[in-house]
Amino acid sequence: MPHIKGLSAPSAQKSGGVKLVSDDIREILNIEVNVLMGANLAHEVANDDFCEATI
Repeated sequence: MPHIKGLSAPSAQKSGGVKLVSDDIREILNIEVNVLMGANLAHEVANDDFCEATI
């Protein structure tokens, strides 16, 4: 499935060492993936509010 892409917008990362979220997703789903992270969305994500980002 060469045309499948992934985009993740995580709000937190589990402990256990330093590993990129994109590496976890890439390994599990075997797809190309990009990750959107940032403190500007953290409050909305934590409150389960609507939030957006322009890509």
